Amino acid sequence: YYFVETSAPDGYQLSTKHVDFTIIDNQTSAVTISAEDQENAVILTKTDSDSSTNKVLQGAVFDLYKS
Repeated sequence: YYFVETSAPDGYQLSTKHVDFTIIDNQTSAVTISAEDQENAVILTKTDSDSSTNKVLQGAVFDLYKS
């Protein structure tokens, strides 16, 4: 699978990078993926790049694709 950010909050740059990850059949644990300005545990959350605040940014929209 991969995800792509399709919308970013006002004032933040949209990342069109494909971020790949694998889900195994019958997997019961979350998949955790880190990418610049993106995180995933198959629940996707965009956070501020300031590591001292790690502020969650509202309004980011992602599309999920199977490759």
